[in-house]
Amino acid sequence: MLNVQISGPGLSLPQRLFRIPDRLVEKYSKDILREIKRETPVRSGRMRSGWELRRGTKMWRLTNKVPYARFVVRGTRKVIYPRTRKYLRFVSMGKVWYKRWVRGQRPRPILYNAIRRARPRLAVAMRKILMGV
Repeated sequence: MLNVQISGPGLSLPQRLFRIPDRLVEKYSKDILREIKRETPVRSGRMRSGWELRRGTKMWRLTNKVPYARFVVRGTRKVIYPRTRKYLRFVSMGKVWYKRWVRGQRPRPILYNAIRRARPRLAVAMRKILMGV
């Protein structure tokens, strides 16, 4: 008869294995948030400071309440034309500009780059959680 007992600091191995997904997802989500903030372009700082990480049931939700965040991340059309008037109207530095068309915003791979940069730390975090460090 062979008896094997595996123990570590605090919790037994089966208890630690049960808690891995929650702790791992939390750690990985926080790493991704840190990388996203680093990748976010800054003009006024509103978008960078607008990223929030919220815990849901069995998942973490990453949001940004800044209204233009979607256009920075996903981009716009290649060329933007006026829909109801003959010209687009812009006010910049106290001067009014009229344009028949403007170039759109290219998408910026902020989310993809952040996940790619945080991925190597996922294995390190999993090892630490398994070993109980």
